[in-house]
Amino acid sequence: MRLVLRRPAEAREASYRILLDQIPPPAAPGTVRIALRLSIPIFAEPSTRITPHLQWRLYSDGGQLYLEAVNDGSRHEKLRDISLTGADGVAKVERNLSPYILPGVTRRWRVLASGATPAPGSVMRLNATTDAGLRSTRHGGCRPIVVVRSPRPRNSPPQPVPYSPL
Repeated sequence: MRLVLRRPAEAREASYRILLDQIPPPAAPGTVRIALRLSIPIFAEPSTRITPHLQWRLYSDGGQLYLEAVNDGSRHEKLRDISLTGADGVAKVERNLSPYILPGVTRRWRVLASGATPAPGSVMRLNATTDAGLRSTRHGGCRPIVVVRSPRPRNSPPQPVPYSPL
């Protein structure tokens, strides 16, 4: 299989998805056939240097804590095993089907806290695994994430907490 872009990516990475479906022949009586679908992400980079730039925000809504990331960079970031560390210990973050945060996209995760929701003004540190290795707000001069009181209005930007490469 060969794929060709009709026009190259310009200012930021372009993302695509290729779907491959296996369509089995009709099943004979008493047998089971399984149809497979593969969904493969494809990223096309422009000729200029591109990087992800994530801004993080923690907020409480109805007693539930949420972690929000905005990628205002020009490249995707793939995150796995996200956890938050605060005064009350470590809290895991729910797993989403897709680990990608595409350029220009906002993602939100529910924080699976075992105890009480941290109070506004509480400080937490983020740890996650990317394709480049471990990322943390402890490294790279990044500030910790501060819990805010409530969700932000739709038109206001998130609290700027850059999540930079090590």
